[in-house]
Amino acid sequence: MKNKYAELEEKNSGLELERQKLEKKVAYYEECLRLSRHRQYASSSEKSEADSRQLLLFDEAENESDVKKPEPTVCEITYTRRSRKGGSKPEDDFEDLPTERLEYTLSEEERSCPECGGKMHLIGYDERREIEIIPASVKVVVHAQGIYGCRRCERENTHVPIKKADVPAPVIKGSAASASSIAHIMTQKYMQGVPLYRQELSFMKEGIKLSRQTMANWLLRAGKEWLYPLYNEMRR
Repeated sequence: MKNKYAELEEKNSGLELERQKLEKKVAYYEECLRLSRHRQYASSSEKSEADSRQLLLFDEAENESDVKKPEPTVCEITYTRRSRKGGSKPEDDFEDLPTERLEYTLSEEERSCPECGGKMHLIGYDERREIEIIPASVKVVVHAQGIYGCRRCERENTHVPIKKADVPAPVIKGSAASASSIAHIMTQKYMQGVPLYRQELSFMKEGIKLSRQTMANWLLRAGKEWLYPLYNEMRR
């Protein structure tokens, strides 16, 4: 019976993926039809050319995305730059950006050891880095999550409990993207009509190395994990 359920779930997942692909194709062909009619009846060729360029924006993220491309991290990029001898430069480089550090710690009451009741001490931080994009200002925000251990348990017990402070969850797990950076890229692309390659050039002029492939990956994942559920709920 379990195998039958598993087979049905797998089949259902396959049908759902196929449905999503068909919906994308229908939306694409509808847009092609709209632009075709516009070119046929438009009063000037400039409007048609503008609409044609706009059509290319729809699938730019899919074309530029590279799921095999690893997420850039400040630590990795720093190591690569210092060890490089005449090699090619990394596509994403955040090392020279101003950095803001946010530390999340436990209160005095929360530092009580669950094993022995003793007071726990700070033994380190778990850190993640996000690119925070604010119009005319870009910085790196370091989220430092306090990690606590108990000295008494370290001395007397074989089991040493660990506590961590609460920290806001990342917008995209394992990514340097923040809500503000994704919102900025989406706004520039879909509302202002600025394709990713032009955004990449714009960032380069500001001394920021953020590749179009990374931005495309962020857009696709944010759409899948945040916007699609919201869209489906609104339709429902």
